Amino acid sequence: MTGPALSETIAVCLQIAHTTDIRIRLREDGRAFRAEEAAGAINPADLSALALGLSLAAEGGGLAAVTVGPEDWEAPLREALAAGAGEAVRVWNGAWPAEVWAGAIDGSAGHTAFCARMAAAAIEPLAPRLVLTGESGAVAGHGCFGAFLAHALGAAYAHRAVLLEREGGGWRVRVKLERGYTQEMTLPAPAVVTVSAALPVPPPATLPALLDSLEAKIPVIQPAEAYPAGPHTTLRAPVPRVKRFELPGGTLDAEGRIRAMVDLPTGSGGTVIPREAGAEAQAEAIAALLEERGYLGKPDR
Repeated sequence: MTGPALSETIAVCLQIAHTTDIRIRLREDGRAFRAEEAAGAINPADLSALALGLSLAAEGGGLAAVTVGPEDWEAPLREALAAGAGEAVRVWNGAWPAEVWAGAIDGSAGHTAFCARMAAAAIEPLAPRLVLTGESGAVAGHGCFGAFLAHALGAAYAHRAVLLEREGGGWRVRVKLERGYTQEMTLPAPAVVTVSAALPVPPPATLPALLDSLEAKIPVIQPAEAYPAGPHTTLRAPVPRVKRFELPGGTLDAEGRIRAMVDLPTGSGGTVIPREAGAEAQAEAIAALLEERGYLGKPDR
């Protein structure tokens, strides 16, 4: 592999995500959209990763932006330069099938693992303390790029960060779990962290910075590894399914309306306790339901 050596302490991996928030036509088989008509935009979660990387780099060090893709994938790198990144590098081999990048959304696992290996090879000369990327692609993203990248770099890994701070020689990370829960952990350096799309994105760049980024020459690293053969995932736009919904009758009480709207038969799923019954009756009903579902142990009698 030949190419420039990076000299920053934090790296951020960026990609373009195709969106379907435009009027597009389905393919003849009616099962997927025409990929060439999908709009291309910088992946929102990657923008959050870029903003976080810039804020950390401002505390000390620099930031390098990396993408794996053909020449028309330089837009994220130029946006990163305009936002304040010190360096940008694109990874590409002309023998790779550019149409795969044009049609892929987050790619198959094989495509994503390949891109992660190529990005890791470009990042390794940096020996970074931290590598950031978005939690997943914008549409149908499976979110495994960060895990593949961490494996390729031999680095610690955290997924869906909502907070990231320096702690000693490593990083303190708060990650988002299911059902609104969060978890905090300490990662040693080097670490790969995927960033939640809920975090802020960089502010708009100044006009001089935008003009400079458009004129900047993006160096290209050209790996010798061949692109793996095999099928790769493309976006299948969801097909709306019409469902007739009838409002519950006006003669039903509150519990009856709820059951009618969720198709819940009478006598199942607990009981609605009216407010006028008092807090004690409500508490007893809640405790009975928890005990019935196995969340509470039955008292000794």
